[in-house]
Amino acid sequence: MSLENWYYIFNIFAPIITTIGIILSFWVSLKTLKEVQYEKILAQKPYLLFEQGGVCDKALFVKAGRKSPGFNPELMEIVKRSIPEDAISIQREFLIDGHPHLFGQLKNYGNGAAFNIELTWIPKVVWINGEKFVIDDTKNREAKYAREYNI
Repeated sequence: MSLENWYYIFNIFAPIITTIGIILSFWVSLKTLKEVQYEKILAQKPYLLFEQGGVCDKALFVKAGRKSPGFNPELMEIVKRSIPEDAISIQREFLIDGHPHLFGQLKNYGNGAAFNIELTWIPKVVWINGEKFVIDDTKNREAKYAREYNI
């Protein structure tokens, strides 16, 4: 092959290789731009966690009748109509020495501000008197665990 043939071959393949390089460069630039935008969003998000460690909780025996904290009162009147008005139930003590008793300190470990925070507790395992109860999908279909009774 002569030098002239190499010249013509180079003139054919050089624009193709250049076009592929431009397309690859454009694609990498778009991916980098999307990644930078995603990192900016993550940097502005709050990351809320409870401080680790156990929290002691005090239980009280209260004459609550048909009422149960955390349950819809109208539905409890219907569901517990056979329970007497002076029935004793176990409740959590919310005030200790006049101060509200919380579940723990919630801290923001992210860079963003946390406004209008709502926490939803979804128990998966419950211990009562040393007995362990796993609340799975079957249990969630039972009336006492259903969403409409726990609003």
